[in-house]
Amino acid sequence: MQTEKIEAFLEGIEGWSWEKIGLWAMLFFFSGLVVVLTYQEKLPLDIDHFSFLFFLLLLFALYRPRLSFFALVFFLPFEIINLAPSELGLALRPYQLLTVTTLLAIVLHILGGKMNPKKIHFIGLDALPIGVFMGSVLAIPGALVPAIAFKQALILASFLTLYTVARIFLKSAKVREEALNFFYGGALVVILVAFWQNIQDKYGHVSHMVMAGRPNSTFFEADWLGFFLAGVALLLLGEWVVGTRKKQDTQIEHMALVARWIFFVLTVMVLIMTVSRSAWLAFVVGILMLFVTEGYRVLRGERKWKKYAMKILLAGGLCVIALTLVLLFQLTRFQISERAESTTNGYQNITVACEREASLPKRIESVEELSLYGCRHITLEAIEEEKQVGKSIQEVERRDPNFSIRSQIYQKSWETLKTHFVFGIGLGNSSQFLGLDAQGAGLNTSNLFLETWLASGLLGGLSLFLLWIVLGIRFVYGIVKGSYPERYMLGFALLCGMTIFNLFNAGMFLGSFFFLLALLVTLSNPPADYKFNPPTDHKKV
Repeated sequence: MQTEKIEAFLEGIEGWSWEKIGLWAMLFFFSGLVVVLTYQEKLPLDIDHFSFLFFLLLLFALYRPRLSFFALVFFLPFEIINLAPSELGLALRPYQLLTVTTLLAIVLHILGGKMNPKKIHFIGLDALPIGVFMGSVLAIPGALVPAIAFKQALILASFLTLYTVARIFLKSAKVREEALNFFYGGALVVILVAFWQNIQDKYGHVSHMVMAGRPNSTFFEADWLGFFLAGVALLLLGEWVVGTRKKQDTQIEHMALVARWIFFVLTVMVLIMTVSRSAWLAFVVGILMLFVTEGYRVLRGERKWKKYAMKILLAGGLCVIALTLVLLFQLTRFQISERAESTTNGYQNITVACEREASLPKRIESVEELSLYGCRHITLEAIEEEKQVGKSIQEVERRDPNFSIRSQIYQKSWETLKTHFVFGIGLGNSSQFLGLDAQGAGLNTSNLFLETWLASGLLGGLSLFLLWIVLGIRFVYGIVKGSYPERYMLGFALLCGMTIFNLFNAGMFLGSFFFLLALLVTLSNPPADYKFNPPTDHKKV
């Protein structure tokens, strides 16, 4: 009797079943395990264990292709995990391994006659990411270091494979909704790891943060974590605001909605803690586009003003709750208001240590001026140490060096493009022309569109630009003229958020980027495209 009640409960939640619940729980456990093993330097695997894992995942993909895809989606944010043995000479993330096994399973099903390849349809937009790849290939001979350009082109090809697999499965509306549930599952693990990092850092324990005070969780940088969480937050809020999922006035649906709001608050809390201004801006612009398009439907009489106002108040309230919790529990050592203000006024607050109490000006142009007052710039973690030796700790605003650095980078990039206008300089070669930062890391243009043009030449740059423009046009047209505008509204908000972030970053080499790109292309298609059914999890595929 109790089992029947549980089954009825699961059936009431759209897209869930015992099988998917079991897979979700298993992935949750193993994702946490691989993070722990990575922090303990127990990964990557040796060649024997890797071969055995590959064999098991291939069998899993052959028997359960959809579940294999869901596992792939779950592991998308786990960028720091490397499974490949050192003998292979490459890094292989869990989602990349699952991409290979899932695609192999599809190919084997086609060769075995269990799947009709004619049912796999792609559209013209799908050729544009290939154009970026072809541009990167054409740039290899003229690259300053062709070996780097060749290796990076192969990595890009692996991401295009992920894009292809995602396009095959996401064409089904049912599978897309189920896949997002697993996407959120991976995000939950990432969020928990970020909170753990923050607590460890707060109490002076090993946190594995790349930059003190800024959690990066399972990503290599806090900015990439911010990009991922901005996308998750926009999808969580967007699905509810525009109503892409079927709604039923049941207790189960109410519980699911409350869970979504709680998850949204946790996501925004960690997004704030990343102190990634570009991710903040992407999130804000994405939300604005959600409510602008929703307001357009209200003006057309398709939605009610009262519900529209309630949605704005609730979304704003949830964001305020998230910000309040971060500040109340002091979950970040950065001044959030000053960090946000620096985005517009070009100045940032820094901590300085002085030999004695000094009368510092409110603002300085560079840290070199501090020597005139017997002071120097220090990091946040050095404050207590400086106090113990009798130094006077003060704060001052300095002009954000990122603005001048970006200006110099853009100038160098345009100068480089003048001599490499057609074929580019090759992927991974930007630092050969732009130099290194203060930490010795190679610089890039910090702009996805400029970086693609510089690295992949005219073909790559135009392909990416055209992809973005066509997506924008299709979404706007769909909102105005489409029969099912909810899909276009969600896609447009997500596209705007991704655009804003990538104007200040070049975040193409992320699994989540290509998954979201595949989702955007799918959302831009007419409803008839959703009649396609991807491989099923049964013997007849």
